[in-house]
Order: sequence, then structure tokens, then C-alpha cells
Amino acid sequence: MIELLGINGVVVAIAFGLLQGTAIIVLYLFKRKTAKHRYLIMFLATLLFVQLYSFFIASGWMLNFTWLLNTNVPFTLILAPVALFYTYELLGVKIKPGVLILHLLPAVLYFVYSFNFFLQSDAYKFNIINQMIDAGLPARPYTKTFPSDPWDLQGWVVVELISLQLLVYGIYGAGFVIRFKDKISNIQKSWTIFLNIILIGAGITLFLSEGGVVNGYVFFESPFPRFSGDVFSTLALYSMTLYLIFNPDILTVGQKKYSKSSLSTDYIKAKHHQLIKLFDEEKLYLTPGFNLDMLSAESGISKHHISQILNAEEGMSFLDLTNQYRIKEAQEILSESQFIKMEVLANQLGYRSKSSFFNAFKKITNTTPGAYQQSV
Repeated sequence: MIELLGINGVVVAIAFGLLQGTAIIVLYLFKRKTAKHRYLIMFLATLLFVQLYSFFIASGWMLNFTWLLNTNVPFTLILAPVALFYTYELLGVKIKPGVLILHLLPAVLYFVYSFNFFLQSDAYKFNIINQMIDAGLPARPYTKTFPSDPWDLQGWVVVELISLQLLVYGIYGAGFVIRFKDKISNIQKSWTIFLNIILIGAGITLFLSEGGVVNGYVFFESPFPRFSGDVFSTLALYSMTLYLIFNPDILTVGQKKYSKSSLSTDYIKAKHHQLIKLFDEEKLYLTPGFNLDMLSAESGISKHHISQILNAEEGMSFLDLTNQYRIKEAQEILSESQFIKMEVLANQLGYRSKSSFFNAFKKITNTTPGAYQQSV
């Protein structure tokens, strides 16, 4: 029987976050068989558990699942290390078993230490939850035969240690990516930095949501509502979902088609810079009939290598990149001129027909050239 069920905006937001996180794991990761993202799956699964815990607290259901109380802490202590493992794996850094165990040791030690709490009676935990969520239910009698927190560590771990851990790992992970940026594609570099920024934001939010607490002493009143720490995992999943929707090639770029490439990372980076320079400065894409042969002749790079380099660094094909540049040029022209004919514009951009231009424009902007022109 459910003792209490509070349906409010926080509960609904967390519930939708749970659905989104599950959808990412099942539909986006498992179906695409992205072998290099096993730690991302672990990260999301851990985040989902933390979010489920928050849902039980916010809704009041935790009163019926008292055995779950405090189980979120060991999982939260896993989040930052798993994010770092994911960063390492994308960069090709081998993780030694000893290093892996060392990073996960705080979570394991806290879990073992928490057994004193886990073995407490349901009545004891019920009363804690009752007071925590201000349910106003009658307290239940209980007998406490041994201390639940013998060394008074729980207060330090739940706020200070976790906040510091998330902050340090996030800063280190982002710095590590920037330091070794030549070993990863641009699209994956942005993605890993984004994930580490989420860790940094989580650490700051958790600390501030408690009001700047250090060992129970409040240094200042929180600028955030108390539920900020609970809903942060939801906001993180929302932002990750949006990021993946707008960057669908993140998890597959460079993994299949060119997985056995003999090209060095330095060569790929140098030639990528050369190719983008030709696009940015020479604007070869505006040439009618522009194709791989023309770009190969101009750059001195073989067609196969051009395709491989663009796939690795941009996460897209030669045709997709060409259309990206052409449509960006079209948007600038349409913003400045209200009277240009679409046939003339299509030819000016290097397209052989107006229909090809329209199809490319709509694919990239989700609107037609005419509708875009009226909106600017």
C-alpha cells in the first residue's frame, strides 16, 4: 500500500527524465552496437538509478521502499569515475585493472561502511524518510541496537565528498580531452567535454543546493531550491538527449567504415586542416559540378583519404559537408537579399537544379528557402 504519493512538477520532470534515459540506452546505444561506448551505457544506467531514487523521494514512494534509503550514494560515487573511463576509452587510453579499482574504491568502501545503516529496522528508516520529506505521518517505534553511522561520515560524503569528486573529475576530464585533442575527432571532443561539463555542473549544484554546507555548518543560504540536486540528473539526461538528437553521428563516427585505417592521427589532422581551409577560403563548393575529383586535384589528397578524413574529423561525408557549406552560404545570401530568384541562387551555390538545392536546404534547416527568407 502506498503511504504517500505527491504528484508535482518535480515528480513529473524526473519521470520523463527516466523515460528519456531508458530510451537512449535501449534505442540509441544497444541497437547501434557502439562498442566504444560501454562506459557511457554504465554512466547512463547509474544516472538512471540515481534519478529513480530521486523519484521515490520526491513522490513519497520511498516510504514503501525503506530498504532503498541511502543506496543512491555509492552509485553517485561511481558517476565521475565511469565518465573518466569513457573519456579514456574514446582517446584510446588503456585502463589498467588496478587503476579502475582505485577509482571505484570510494564507492565500494562507502557501500561497505553503510551496512550498519542498511541493517537498521524499517521503522527507523521510515521515520528518517518521514522527516526528510515532511510527510507528517505518525512516527513508528523502533529499537536501535547499534550505530548507523559510527564514524559520522555520512554528512561529509553525501555533500562535501561527492560535490568535490564530481567537480575534480569534471575539470580533470575536460582538461585531459583538451590536452590530447589530436587523438580524437572534433565531434567526439565536443561530446566528451560536454559530458565533463555536466559533472562540473552537478558538483556545483549539489553543493549549492545544500546551502554551502561543510560538516553540517551552513556558510550561506542556498541560491538554489533544495530539490535542485534531485532534478539535476533529469536535466542532465534532457541535455544529453538534445545533444544526441542534433549530433546523431557522435556515437558511430569513425568506428566502422575506417576502423582499420593505416593513416596516422597527425596526418589526418594536418590534411583535415588543409581541406577545411580550401572550403573556408577558396569556397570551391560554389563551383558548378564540384565533386571529390575536383577537391582531390586541388588538395593533392586521394579521394579515398578525403572521405576517410572527413568521416573521422567531421563525422560526415564529402557530400554532406559540401551541402552544409552551401546552405550556410544560402542563408547569408537570403538574409541580405529579398529579391533573388531561387533558380539563380541554386546555380550560384553550385547546384545543378533548383530541386537539388531545395532538398538539401530542407534537410539541413527543416524549412524551405522561401520560408527561411520570410522569417529573417
